[in-house]
Amino acid sequence: MERVTDIDHDAPVIVRASIEIDAPLELVWDLHSQVTAWPEWFSEIRLAEIDGPFAPGSTITWGAHGYDALFPARIGLIEHQRRTAWDGTNEGIYGIHAFTFSQRGSVTHVETAESWNIDPGEHAVGTLQTFLQSWLNHLKDTAEDRARA
Repeated sequence: MERVTDIDHDAPVIVRASIEIDAPLELVWDLHSQVTAWPEWFSEIRLAEIDGPFAPGSTITWGAHGYDALFPARIGLIEHQRRTAWDGTNEGIYGIHAFTFSQRGSVTHVETAESWNIDPGEHAVGTLQTFLQSWLNHLKDTAEDRARA
């Protein structure tokens, strides 16, 4: 099976979010790449596991509060401190989730995007938009707190 390296730019649903974080790229990357620690700083995630190293071919399994289902995702791309992409299917929706990181002076810019192969409706897409922005907001708050410490 081919490994994903980016979202599907032709998908019927593409949701994007971005943020500026006043913290070094290395610190932001460490928070992002330590999968099992996600629930410590992102309160909406109740469980996060990885079946190997943070590397292509490993599978991340995570769960969100309010949902019984677990979301498995296979890592397709890791470009250290630059880009990640993973994909998976949940309730019939195939999604690809990507992150891009860049250092701009003392600030780290993070972009995330997720594509879905079907459009399950406005409510689900709105929920995804809120979730992605919340992910970045929590990442920002945690990284900036740790950078000040």
